[in-house]
Amino acid sequence: MQLGLLSSYEIAIELLKDFKVSFPEIQIKAILADNLYGHLPFMQEIEALWPKMQLIVKMRKNQKINYGKKSYAVSEHFASYGGWEQRITIRGRESKVICGNGSRLYVRSHDAKRFVIAMKYEGEKEYRYLMT
Repeated sequence: MQLGLLSSYEIAIELLKDFKVSFPEIQIKAILADNLYGHLPFMQEIEALWPKMQLIVKMRKNQKINYGKKSYAVSEHFASYGGWEQRITIRGRESKVICGNGSRLYVRSHDAKRFVIAMKYEGEKEYRYLMT
């Protein structure tokens, strides 16, 4: 297969398949990816490779979700909820306060329910959105 003709998420899928074949003894517990890898085919392929693994992907703030019978951008949905605050330790060193919220929502582009998290560090203006 020629990697030059594939998209970035297709290249990532091929690299992860090669990794699994080359290192079958390594247990993958989680994969973190930015919004370039939030495509449904990427998530389905990775979930098929490691069914019990946690895949966390960043969402675009305008990505559509359904809540009840209405459709919203994920940013619109979480704008109406206060969320919670929690102090966390980052990489065992720095302590910060995060503001977050989460919900199990129907993600339209995936035709599936995903757990969606909105989070921001204290002092940041905009949330970042993650789905798993």
